[in-house]
Amino acid sequence: MGRGTAGGGPGEQDAGAALERTRPLELREDDEEWVLCAYREGPATPISTHEARIGGVRAGRETMDDDGHPCLLQWGATDRLGNVYWNPLYERLEVRYDDLLEAWAVVPAEGHVLFETAPAKQRACSLGRSVQHAYHFKHLEVYSPDDERQQVVDHRFVEDPPAAPASAGVADDPEQSTDGDAGPTDGSPDDDSPTPAQVLDAAIADLSAVTDVDTSGPVHRYRATDADDEPVEIATLSPAFTSDRSVMTAFMSAVTDWETIADAAHVTAVRDVGIGPAPWVAYPAGEGTLVDHVADLSMRQRLRVVCDLASALDIATRYDLPRRGIRPETVCLVARGDEMRATLSDWGLQWAVTDAVGEQLVTPYTARAAGR
Repeated sequence: MGRGTAGGGPGEQDAGAALERTRPLELREDDEEWVLCAYREGPATPISTHEARIGGVRAGRETMDDDGHPCLLQWGATDRLGNVYWNPLYERLEVRYDDLLEAWAVVPAEGHVLFETAPAKQRACSLGRSVQHAYHFKHLEVYSPDDERQQVVDHRFVEDPPAAPASAGVADDPEQSTDGDAGPTDGSPDDDSPTPAQVLDAAIADLSAVTDVDTSGPVHRYRATDADDEPVEIATLSPAFTSDRSVMTAFMSAVTDWETIADAAHVTAVRDVGIGPAPWVAYPAGEGTLVDHVADLSMRQRLRVVCDLASALDIATRYDLPRRGIRPETVCLVARGDEMRATLSDWGLQWAVTDAVGEQLVTPYTARAAGR
């Protein structure tokens, strides 16, 4: 085991001093206010109320960190799960072999708490799943004796996003009509159902003015503005595929790869990631894509863009990440002084999802077989 565990013997008593078994928090809209309370506690006693969603999210995240809650669920439009914010202490739980103890140990990635030990790996994995469930760890990671990650088990909030709990929902209006005359619900212009852009707008806490960019394929793209009025792009899985586990996994795996290198100089930063109403990733839009500006770039600036992209690909090579889907639409340009510098986005997201739905991603830059 690469790092030793600290503390006394196994069991929850040893973990209690550092990680408490507390409820997740939730933030939901109730009568034009955003209410922060504990998740699934019946008619909830509010911890705090807020006029704006972003204020509720900030307060929720502060409460989560200060009081040791594992995560914060933020509900969006029509009681769909908008996002889950995780306490860093509850991001990862690990099953590793401990050379000192000569046993398999269940430990959090952050901190030095020993939850459980077992002589057999299978038993340790079973104990790990129990700890993950009890303490709400986002991921349970299982490692080989050589510290190679072999398996990842996601928390149910990630694997199968929950519906809004009825016990904490807003009470129905007794005067609201329920006799079937509420108007058409078949998508006609009189239907009051929110559009996908409106659902995203309600689900993502500090983004607003969400508008369509491209909703023609399995990955839909939108543009929005953040709290500082900076442009942001959003890539989200088409609602048509949110019930397909393999497609959902393809989307989130590609985003995870992207996040691995997102701090590199010429990789587009990942601003935020969420799982509702469908998996999504938000990233800075900068000044636009290469498509928007290539005609205005001098030869020197074009060479600089190529060098920037080569630097991004070099980083991906070091991390052994796929380098698919590079095209002008995925090259974001950022103004730095008098120059336009390039960052690379997507990182195979479009390719991975398209492949998972059984289609082929064909662009003007796709290689063709000889003779065709």
